[in-house]
Amino acid sequence: MISFIISSYRKNLLKKCKQSIINSINDSCEYEFVVISDSEKRGGIFKAYDEGTKLAKFPFLCFMHEDVELLSHNYWVQNLKSLLYRDKTGLVGVAGSKDFTNSGVWWERGNRLSGAAVHYNNEQEWATSFGPFGEVVVDGLIFFIRKEVYDFLGGYGNTDLDGFHYYDVDLSLRSYWAGY
Repeated sequence: MISFIISSYRKNLLKKCKQSIINSINDSCEYEFVVISDSEKRGGIFKAYDEGTKLAKFPFLCFMHEDVELLSHNYWVQNLKSLLYRDKTGLVGVAGSKDFTNSGVWWERGNRLSGAAVHYNNEQEWATSFGPFGEVVVDGLIFFIRKEVYDFLGGYGNTDLDGFHYYDVDLSLRSYWAGY
């Protein structure tokens, strides 16, 4: 019951991303891929995400960068559902920060980070663990939200943002201010 909404402009990364989702879910739930191409021509990733949301048919939305791969097995699906069904849950992600720097770049606050991610570069792999999970501004590399919450918040249609950055901060803050 998850619509994976992916803004894509690199087909080789998209293929790996989609295969990792298929492998990770392993028939534990229904899902679909909603791929929006050329997000820059559309005014930014968040506008592509709004387009994808209109095409999504499932109650849970996952916004995901095309260079992200899911490495875990399907146990995360049940944990995710239990989090998303809570009335006060806004966004659920894998990384974020409890506060901001002046630049708005969440990872500059090493002691206030939350979550975990594995990084790859030039055939090298390393894990970064950011501390305990909790109430944070969720990073946009991958996050989940109930479609009804996304619609209630107005998606990205009511923002003046443009480009690729801070859409995750915007939605996290609006979710928090709405009581999620």
